[in-house]
Amino acid sequence: MGRTESALVLDPLFSNYADRYRARGIILDPFQIEACEALGRGHDVLVSAPTGSGKTVVAHYAVELALATNQRCVYTAPIKALSNQKFAELRGMLGDETVGLLTGDITVNREAPILVVTTEVLRNMLFHDAPEVYDVGYVVLDEVHYLADPDRGPVWEEVILSLPPHVRLVSLSATVANTEEVAGWMRSVRGATDLIVSSMRPVPLDQHVILGRKLLPLYGPEGEASSVLRNALTQRDRHNAPRDRSPRLGDADRRRIIRTLEQRDMLPAIEFIFSRKGCDLAVTALQRHDVWLTTPAEQREIRKEIDAVRQTLSESDRRAVRFESAANGLLRGYGAHHAGILPALKSLTERLMDGGLLRIVYATGTLALGIDMPVRTVVLEELQRWNGEGFTDLTATEYTQLIGRAGRRGKDKVGYGVVVGNNELDPYALADLGSGRVEPLMSAFHPSYNTVVNLLTGRNYADARAIMGRSFAQYQRNADLADIEGRAARVRMRIEREEANLTCSHGDLVDYIRLREKLGRAAKSARKAAKREYRERITETFESAQTGMLYAFGRAKELEYG
Repeated sequence: MGRTESALVLDPLFSNYADRYRARGIILDPFQIEACEALGRGHDVLVSAPTGSGKTVVAHYAVELALATNQRCVYTAPIKALSNQKFAELRGMLGDETVGLLTGDITVNREAPILVVTTEVLRNMLFHDAPEVYDVGYVVLDEVHYLADPDRGPVWEEVILSLPPHVRLVSLSATVANTEEVAGWMRSVRGATDLIVSSMRPVPLDQHVILGRKLLPLYGPEGEASSVLRNALTQRDRHNAPRDRSPRLGDADRRRIIRTLEQRDMLPAIEFIFSRKGCDLAVTALQRHDVWLTTPAEQREIRKEIDAVRQTLSESDRRAVRFESAANGLLRGYGAHHAGILPALKSLTERLMDGGLLRIVYATGTLALGIDMPVRTVVLEELQRWNGEGFTDLTATEYTQLIGRAGRRGKDKVGYGVVVGNNELDPYALADLGSGRVEPLMSAFHPSYNTVVNLLTGRNYADARAIMGRSFAQYQRNADLADIEGRAARVRMRIEREEANLTCSHGDLVDYIRLREKLGRAAKSARKAAKREYRERITETFESAQTGMLYAFGRAKELEYG
């Protein structure tokens, strides 16, 4: 079925799609409807909305359109953990035969009409003209704000630049400050692209700082750092000199956080630690202190899930991944979630949390990358993260994405973001960080040797160079150049106005200055020409040198003989 025919089936297809959500008690938001309608008209879409607002609805509609028009849909995810989750989610919706998975190390049903892949896999498929992309009609690029990631951002740009024109692109992004610029670039390289922006969270968010056993509001009535928080930090600083330069949490601190949240009915929660080892040690410490957070009825349900996963692993595999230890923590109502955990255990943790059977999960930042594990509360132990080389402060975008996990649609009236306070906490800086302010998305595109080789494998030099020139990085540089040229033109105009006033009784001062400059340039040019002629004579002389002849030449202001 062609593109025009796809548009013809939009109304009944979308009506059926929306009705299925309505039957589950979910009324689609205006931004979701707008994005789906644009996609049905044959346009690309760029959807920018807060974490947890329901951007996946648009992605799933691309899947519906692909199946309805007998085309394939490639659904990308930035990390393997998210790819695995999307694969399981779509298989549950569409059936095992309809969905495949390609992550580089796992291949499942690659001939399926719906393929879930990591972004790197799709980039490689496009570069090598893989047969899997021949009949692709729709591509979903999740977490497209990853364009700004220094290490992996270029992959997203390479995918966008390499997609065939007939493929409809669904780009999903967290809120960024320059969505119009991003959409403008996409239109320049992809054609019709509708920008759909939403700033509304489906569940309101309250932000707090936890100091010891006190849970203090981050904001006061005027929208600034609350006076009660500022006073508490001042008192704490006064009684805890010298200032603590290593505000790491201990086991007792984490147990106290759980008790505080439990007393205020703020569980379940995700607590971000930003360290795999830290997440594992937090779970081990709770087990060591015999902490139980689940009821007997919940434990029976958890055991069933654990037993089902246990049956899929051999005894040696269970020992290798310390399955029984992790299962013991899950049975008690808590677990760890990071890239170093067996995928089956991570999936189990996600299912248990989604089913309301866990109270707290200790996680690294990968959980913020679109993994569907919403909770009532998100706790941040620190406002720094490890970037592979050192610790760096969280950006406003990163902070917003992390606490965006808080608040379950249809379950919670409000979500809670909680930052663990210490003597180093600046309440004003935190209030600014949590204000919803986000940074502009800046391209991290840089052509690597691998990129160049891949481009030249299936293209001639001119085409490969043209693709490089259409990158978002070049688009932004061109915009900067236009701004610089505009400022230069304004400066030239001002100079011309000022030059008109630079006259006196002896003549035109500007002409005099220009004449002096011209004479200076002429004299300098003459000196350069003389030096060049002298060097040429010296060279010619040495080339004709013969044994027995005596030469004198100047070198470093001294006369030497040869």
